[in-house]
Amino acid sequence: MKPEESARAVIDNKLEEAGYILQDLVDFDISIALGVVVREYPTNSGPVDYAIFIDGHAVGIVEAKRDSAGESLLSVTNQTDRYAQCSWTHISERSKIRFVYTATSIITFFRDKDDDNRDREVYTFHTPEKLKSLFFNDAPTIRQNMKKLHDHPFDKSKCRDCQIDAITKLEDSFKMNKPRALIGMASGAGKTFTAITAVYRLLSIAKINRVLFLVDTRNLAEQAEQAFRGYKPDDSQRYFHEIYTVQRLSSHWITNNVGVCISTIQLMYSILKNEDSTKINDIDSLNEQYPDKFDNLPEVTVGYNSKYPIDFFDVIIIDECHRSIYNIWKQVLDYFDAFLIGLTATPDDRTKAFFNSNLVSEYTHVQAVKDHVNVPRIGTFIIKTRITSRGGILLKGPIEKRVRNTRKLIQTLNDKNIIYSRSELDRTVVNKHQIRLIIKRFISVLPDLFPKRENVRSEVPKTLIFAKSDSHADDIVSIIREEFTKDNDFCKKITYSVDNAHALINRFRNEYNPRIVVTVDMISTGTDVKCIECLLFMRDVRSRSYYEQMLGRGTRTIDLDELQIVSPSAFDDKTGFIVVDAVGVTESFKKTDLRQLEYKRNYTLEQLINSVLNGKRDAKTLVSIANRLIILDRKFDVETKKKLAKFNHGSLKEIASKLLNCFEKKHIESETTKNSKGPSDIKQMLINEALTPIFDSEFTKFLLDACKNYQTMDYTQDEIVQEGFVEDLKNNADKHISTFHDFIIENKDKIDALSIIYNCSYRTRHLTYAMIDEMYEILIREPYSLTRKLLWDAYNTKHTSKIVKQRTEDKLADIVSLIRFELKHTSKLEMFSTEVADKFKKWTFKIHAGDFKFDYEQMRWLRKIKDHISVNFNISWEDLETSPFSSDGGIIKFKEVFSNVEINILEELNNALVA
Repeated sequence: MKPEESARAVIDNKLEEAGYILQDLVDFDISIALGVVVREYPTNSGPVDYAIFIDGHAVGIVEAKRDSAGESLLSVTNQTDRYAQCSWTHISERSKIRFVYTATSIITFFRDKDDDNRDREVYTFHTPEKLKSLFFNDAPTIRQNMKKLHDHPFDKSKCRDCQIDAITKLEDSFKMNKPRALIGMASGAGKTFTAITAVYRLLSIAKINRVLFLVDTRNLAEQAEQAFRGYKPDDSQRYFHEIYTVQRLSSHWITNNVGVCISTIQLMYSILKNEDSTKINDIDSLNEQYPDKFDNLPEVTVGYNSKYPIDFFDVIIIDECHRSIYNIWKQVLDYFDAFLIGLTATPDDRTKAFFNSNLVSEYTHVQAVKDHVNVPRIGTFIIKTRITSRGGILLKGPIEKRVRNTRKLIQTLNDKNIIYSRSELDRTVVNKHQIRLIIKRFISVLPDLFPKRENVRSEVPKTLIFAKSDSHADDIVSIIREEFTKDNDFCKKITYSVDNAHALINRFRNEYNPRIVVTVDMISTGTDVKCIECLLFMRDVRSRSYYEQMLGRGTRTIDLDELQIVSPSAFDDKTGFIVVDAVGVTESFKKTDLRQLEYKRNYTLEQLINSVLNGKRDAKTLVSIANRLIILDRKFDVETKKKLAKFNHGSLKEIASKLLNCFEKKHIESETTKNSKGPSDIKQMLINEALTPIFDSEFTKFLLDACKNYQTMDYTQDEIVQEGFVEDLKNNADKHISTFHDFIIENKDKIDALSIIYNCSYRTRHLTYAMIDEMYEILIREPYSLTRKLLWDAYNTKHTSKIVKQRTEDKLADIVSLIRFELKHTSKLEMFSTEVADKFKKWTFKIHAGDFKFDYEQMRWLRKIKDHISVNFNISWEDLETSPFSSDGGIIKFKEVFSNVEINILEELNNALVA
């Protein structure tokens, strides 16, 4: 079969699936069905590959090409236009050829010459019914109606500025006939309300038939249905669902008169595939089902479903589209010939690319904070344990195993030591002491996290804890109840496996108890609980978008009266939220849009202003001032704001916005394009302009006097090493590293070990354990008072990206690596034993690259020597008479094993592995 014949066989099948009767010219009878397609239909310009007849009228053509011509399909416009305009044989009256398809067996393009006259890719052919409705209807098409949306203004008094902007620009996108549009809007800013307003206008003004609202969990589908049912349009006294039918799918049946169909993408896939919907998982989100694995998953494929042809939906809205659902579910979105609208709080590059870079509106978390739509993260407290960061070891001997679902304990035996990684913790290995230690520390620091709250350990501010799994969540809940000495109502698990989960969410949102909720994924995104003031991460995530969605659970605003219903000890409106990081998740995502806006917790606003007057211009100081002004703008009454306005510096929100813009990359780039100056000069110019109000002494005096009428948040410094607010840890790290540097410089000529390392004189003088021990004794005493752990934690805080993560015992040898790194002898910081192992590998590779190769017995000895050096810094002939070498024959056996080696092995290894 020739390539074009093969393509036509597939095209024939697609046309028949769409509902057409196919004929050859010899069988010509266009009256036998609504839709008839005739192959090789003659015209005065040659035969048309396929002629489409609807209700006896010639309305369209299909130009078929071999698959290899796919890349040039869009270039055959002239040919198809010629066929559309020429005379057709056997037709008494000239028909209007309106619809043009160009297709291979793989790709199909469609063009409506009376509508936009622009080719667009479609999954397959439209039904005869669809073409009939277009051809014989004198009313404007959907695309023509979309261009008139601007002629119908809406009541903007019910919308936030960001929502007005999103709707207006989305309708601009429709007017330009752009097939895909992306709305980026911070969590809590009202994405769903925006979408429903847009949908109502599309249904009522653009006269679209049906909208598909896609989500990836059943929970989000239920929330979307509630939102649609609770929406009352500005031009009607009736609710949305009383005007247009809203159906949330739970099966394959879709009502014919549906206006809005709400479905999980998994269920819609099963509908198109006509597969059993009971086998799909639309309870857990795609983030939970495929964490960090989207790129490695194959794209799902759909099949044609005649019940729901490609023209069934006109618009598809994809909620939480940052989750990469289009990566593996792309065909579900491509199946329908519909406009695609994405909704997300976190538009990343891949999401933007899928929506053709048509980001019609972007309303960031920082903008939402400025507008009092969101509250910022005002503190990040780190709790780090050894097992959390490094994993642990199960010693050889009797151990207990637990059956995950039944919780039954089984006694068994380990025949060897088992080392487990941090990623295996709470998944394949459970260490309840690790969980208990974190919860105990959380309890002990609550007064530091919320210093103005009374009885904070009893009336814990509403806290959401992210667990790794249902099993992990059960362990956390049990330990929390025990450590807080509270009953079952105090702490609840809310996951998809829990009965009446939605009722529990409502209790968490509206009632005093539960104070603490542990979830896995169910409340991680999309669920609005305004009263949450603390997020405790006991699970790590790899997806930046997912992490920002999780942070979004804390950003919702709530006024004092509403907050006191659930938290009576609250003394003010919610002005921010605290993050407690027990897994290092904040280290992974330092550059999130939901970044911390408070960096100077121990400084009053007056102290911050004074530091600026004394020359401070750093980002942390200015951003902290901006955050305080945003909070005051929310607190100050109208009269106070009027008095501030008389100083002609703008509102506090505007002053804060200018301060934040000094460090916004996009704003700096925008200003750079308007000026001839470089980015650094522009940044300085912005800072000088933003600080103008701060240098107005009368303004700042009035501002500070006004502040005295209000209480401000104040956080005390945690003194425990590697447990505290991020900024406190960094300050301690700076101090320890500075002291360590002074120690090196002050003693480089006094201490032998330091002298060797500093001068790199390893070949003339070997390091010994005694030398390092002597140096360490000086280091841990005053005035330095530095231990290996203090130093390692300090470097881990300041140079996380340069540290090679390896588990190790608390070895004195690692001081050598720390000194080398501080002296910039190496660009990465790794444990000394790891450094020695790496150098050993390179040394052996270098030897083996030549003609000589060490044999098995020689390599066994060399590995033992390597292990000895990693602990003792060097090896001598005398060491060969000690364990473990003595049991293998000592010096005599060593000389026998290496009798064929010409180099001095010990000297070579001393230099190669330590230098």
